[in-house]
Amino acid sequence: MPNVAFAIGVMSMRSATELVASYFEPEPDNPSRASWTASVLALLIFMNLLAVVLESIDDINSRFATEFFLFECFSIFFFTVEYIARIYSAPALVTTVRPLGKSRRLGYVSSFSGLIDLIAILPFLLQFLIPGIDLRILRALRLLRLLKLNQYTSAIDDLIAAVVYERKALLATVYLLMVSLFLSSTAVYLVESNIQPDAFGSIPQAMWWSIVTLTTVGYGDTVPISSVGKIISAITAVMGVASIALVTGILGAGFTKRMEYKKAALTEAIAVALEDGHISQKEAIELDSLRKELDLSKEQQVAILRVLTSEKQ
Repeated sequence: MPNVAFAIGVMSMRSATELVASYFEPEPDNPSRASWTASVLALLIFMNLLAVVLESIDDINSRFATEFFLFECFSIFFFTVEYIARIYSAPALVTTVRPLGKSRRLGYVSSFSGLIDLIAILPFLLQFLIPGIDLRILRALRLLRLLKLNQYTSAIDDLIAAVVYERKALLATVYLLMVSLFLSSTAVYLVESNIQPDAFGSIPQAMWWSIVTLTTVGYGDTVPISSVGKIISAITAVMGVASIALVTGILGAGFTKRMEYKKAALTEAIAVALEDGHISQKEAIELDSLRKELDLSKEQQVAILRVLTSEKQ
């Protein structure tokens, strides 16, 4: 009997953990819970960002100080409950990575998402733990709550993947930019240092002009005035435009590779589901969840399904 009671207790604990996890990851039979949680969190995060921006305006901050504080208390309560719930449900979350020799809960706490969730509630605690702390620092930390949205979108992951895919080409472009920076700043220093010693009195001073020109920002605070200096400026500007175009093209190619990888993953999942000749309701829900996780559109999923179905026929 004790063994039976223990087994029942373990099953109830597991079901409770899975129930909490269903609010963060969609279940095949009830995906609406996770969708509702994501929507509420996204709305709360954007409202927090708006509050941080408005608090930086002295007139508004002094007028609505109480309202801002109450809203911050509500946000901290919500984020704290979410953080504790994610730690509790970590064993049932598919996205939780289990470090070697450690539990899934510890894996979540030490993960990037776990650290961001912790940072989301730290600013409120710091103002009590460190009296007199600069409020601007706390506001800056509160802006990091925006990173919590990375749990519901693959935008940052896609960018990192694109950079990793094209890292060699990007390093080559960075090398060309560095060469352009040193050559152009040295050249304009040699030409303009005697004419404008305040603006081009040294190579480091000239580098500011070179960076502004290469990045096509064009502040206009320091510009060459000699004929040779203007020619150097024109060449530097063209090199800057070419470098930006290279970076844009390289990252575009990286994003294309990332999209092809996602399509391949969804195609493989659909092909496995079609092995028995049809897709069950449970498989359809799981495929739709995978599609959302990969940030692919419904039209892309339908197109892949049509191609695979026609190939089977």
